[in-house]
Amino acid sequence: MALTKPAIEILNVASLAAGTTTTASDCTVVIDATTASQVALEAFVTFDGSATGDCRIHMRCASTNSDTYFDQAVSYGADQDGYFDVPCSAGNTVIGTAPFDPSFKYGKAYAQNLDGSHAITRVIVNKIVQDVAPT
Repeated sequence: MALTKPAIEILNVASLAAGTTTTASDCTVVIDATTASQVALEAFVTFDGSATGDCRIHMRCASTNSDTYFDQAVSYGADQDGYFDVPCSAGNTVIGTAPFDPSFKYGKAYAQNLDGSHAITRVIVNKIVQDVAPT
């Protein structure tokens, strides 16, 4: 089954400093997977002209829709559902997409700048959720 729902922007960061990660509050829309059959994240990352490190997109999931759970991750109720890396291309925008297992209840996307010296100049992450078809 293909993902047929439109992509919805959930994370839009104008600049991500070298070696830092976004927080739950940066992800403005929660991924509600309670009725999902498929979930994917699509990332558009614009790298600094001198960048050498990738951008890692994380999916964190929890049974409670609370930024506290998402930010404090595994020890407080959220789990790392997975991640994917968007490969660096200095001065360019690179698109990456990855599917995730929709067995979680709620999810949020995080972006992590793996470059210790250069900021990422823009990160946009969209969610694509395919709901279970009614019977």
